[in-house]
Amino acid sequence: MIGDAVRQEILDELALRLEAIDECEEFDLNPSGEPSTFPALLLEEGEQDADDGTEPGATRYSLKGTIEGYVKGGGGREATAARSSLYLAVVRALLGGDPIHDAVEEVHQRRNRLATA
Repeated sequence: MIGDAVRQEILDELALRLEAIDECEEFDLNPSGEPSTFPALLLEEGEQDADDGTEPGATRYSLKGTIEGYVKGGGGREATAARSSLYLAVVRALLGGDPIHDAVEEVHQRRNRLATA
């Protein structure tokens, strides 16, 4: 498995990048509840898997997580624009600059979870 120190370094870097997003008023890692201010981002760490069958002599690890984004407002164009802006800010924060960590080779988006409060 990914060593505890490396796993924590990756989570810390993700948290730093998400917390630094200007469009975000609240950020939490592994939150115990819903956000109280908006826009908000929540990062929940997920499962960790190992694959030692794909590449002979090597084990590849995957660490899953979910980022939930929340904006204020009902439906309509304003809320849609706010969600799109927050989404773009997250993509830029995670993929627009320096690598997240030496141990991170790939980042994949599985689904888009943005909510309007």
